[in-house]
Amino acid sequence: MLSTALSDAVLCLSSALALYLVVQRHNASEADRPAALGAMVGFLGFVLAALFGSLRFGLGEQWAEVHSLFSQVATYMSLPLIATAFLCLSLPWSLSRPGWGRTLLGLMVAFEVARRLEWGAEYRLLLGGLSLAIIAACSAYQLQQQTRVALLGVAGAACSAIAALVIGTSGSLWGWLRVDLFHYLLALSNLCLGASLFFLFRHRLQKQIQQASTLAG
Repeated sequence: MLSTALSDAVLCLSSALALYLVVQRHNASEADRPAALGAMVGFLGFVLAALFGSLRFGLGEQWAEVHSLFSQVATYMSLPLIATAFLCLSLPWSLSRPGWGRTLLGLMVAFEVARRLEWGAEYRLLLGGLSLAIIAACSAYQLQQQTRVALLGVAGAACSAIAALVIGTSGSLWGWLRVDLFHYLLALSNLCLGASLFFLFRHRLQKQIQQASTLAG
């Protein structure tokens, strides 16, 4: 399906751009870099899933197995990691690098438990819903100080929610394959979330620089 290969390619490019936005070391303070790394791993999961999806639907089913693997990574780990980054940037505490490693390990263990108990669908819905709720709440918390951070974050969460709950991936809608619309909405979501994190990192860095200058003066 060439249309799906194209929509996956668009999702891959948008996720790569979001990854680029959060990976810039000069835009985040030393204390916020673990959160930037966590978000980076989250967006990287989307990049790889979409890349191998584009190869699968564009070149052939020899890419099906690796696409399935990274699709699971994106589904069960990417969004929770991005949501955790938003949470760390909104609360007075943050995770260290080892803390992020334990978070990733915990997500892996939870996925395996849900798989063995055949709770995959319920766990996916719960995990996705909780992640989007955290992103939306943390973004709204920034509304008074950083309007664009709040609007971009809420828009990103809304696009993901619509993609998952309204569009889905089976059948067609208005002459479009639902899976393609799903990919395009996720692409827009990742752009919004990446931009929101970019401006949030920058705002926090500038605030810390101003506080340091005040103390020095």
